[in-house]
Amino acid sequence: RDIIFQVSANNDISLDGRRVDIRSVPANVERLRTSNRGAKVIISTDSRAQAKTYIRIADQAWAAGVDDIVLTTR
Repeated sequence: RDIIFQVSANNDISLDGRRVDIRSVPANVERLRTSNRGAKVIISTDSRAQAKTYIRIADQAWAAGVDDIVLTTR
């Protein structure tokens, strides 16, 4: 199962329907990847969200060891 972060128009980040702080991204990614090493991180952003929010999530996921990071907009 892939790890999907949602980013709202006002740059709030959520994972599995709950709001998360950017600083918790690595811990969440590491925890979720323990059961699925091949999981990729998908960052689904509102088209009005700031690019820096995506970049911060991607950087945190990369730091947690994920090479496969996907951006989608809605």
